[in-house]
Amino acid sequence: MIKLDGVAINIDLTTIEAVETEELRDRHALEKLTKQAVADCFRQEGIEFDINTENHQEAYRQALFNSNIIAEQVIAERGEG
Repeated sequence: MIKLDGVAINIDLTTIEAVETEELRDRHALEKLTKQAVADCFRQEGIEFDINTENHQEAYRQALFNSNIIAEQVIAERGEG
């Protein structure tokens, strides 16, 4: 979990496991999934996500890093790596 400005960004295994392997391999699809998940976390705290805001960019970058690691694990577990 990532926490910035009181907003907890939690992109977990369940979120990533729900995605087809082809999408996990597609960098743009994973970026889109991550951005949406981060935006949802901000919205839950009543904050509109703005990728042009420095803290929001940082939350997205950290979340994307985590998403990539989890995606690699899921692909390997599925035996499709």
